[in-house]
Amino acid sequence: MSTIITCLDEQHSSDGSIKFLWSYADRTTVESIFFTFPQDGQEQPFLCISCQDGCNVGCGFCATGLQGMRRNLTADEMVAQVEASLEAVAAQGGPARVAHLAFAGMGEPLLNYQAVIETARRIRTQGLAKIVSVSTSGIAPRIPLLAKVASYAVNRLYISLHATTNALRNYLVPINCPNCWPQARSTPNARRQK
Repeated sequence: MSTIITCLDEQHSSDGSIKFLWSYADRTTVESIFFTFPQDGQEQPFLCISCQDGCNVGCGFCATGLQGMRRNLTADEMVAQVEASLEAVAAQGGPARVAHLAFAGMGEPLLNYQAVIETARRIRTQGLAKIVSVSTSGIAPRIPLLAKVASYAVNRLYISLHATTNALRNYLVPINCPNCWPQARSTPNARRQK
């Protein structure tokens, strides 16, 4: 296990999922979760990790957003989170690799872009995950950049819309305001990435 990360808590669910609470040397705490999901007719192992301690998007419905932004995680810290999670899962008879790694835990991945891309590159190079995705609230200027790294880093994109109209999304997701990055700018950028 990595020396830069310590497991503070591990919670097991009856469905087989495992939630980890991790601590770094500066007492930063983040979460990751391992679970399986039916895909292509079989259960596929997934791992969701955090990329920030807190979040600066500030969605009012999100516990991470309500705590505010503390700091970005480094690529070394995120890789340690993946390796430690998979070591713990493998020690309990689970897989040592996952089909899908998602930056969908604490934080907004596209606001820690360089470290997320470096983490994804290292995870794919090590063969720890075939699919590496980001789930974003819609940081429109960064979405087109993902197409340039799809062959070696992040190769899947999910946009969390949270609402069916811009009026409701403006209320729920602060970055959706007309002067920021409304869904109307995020979705076309994502469509161009196909």
